[in-house]
Amino acid sequence: MGNAVLQGVDTLAYQYLWPCEVARAGYACQFCYTGGISEQLAKQHKAELKIPTFRDAAEIFDYAVNKEKMAEYIQITGGSTMNPKLNATP
Repeated sequence: MGNAVLQGVDTLAYQYLWPCEVARAGYACQFCYTGGISEQLAKQHKAELKIPTFRDAAEIFDYAVNKEKMAEYIQITGGSTMNPKLNATP
């Protein structure tokens, strides 16, 4: 599904766990491959990338970490939001 990759020899990397409003607005981070794709889709008025469900993410984690013992580290990358209520800390 393209939701996660084994990076290096021991890191499970989730590259896009939630949509990135910044990329959709045309300002993807230079280093973010998935954000760049999201930005291009927005410019072409196409649908957002498929975002994995919590169950998908958990299943990938269980497989890579618990069953196959392939990953010792987890890298989580998600999108950014421009909604200040979602960025507020309690």
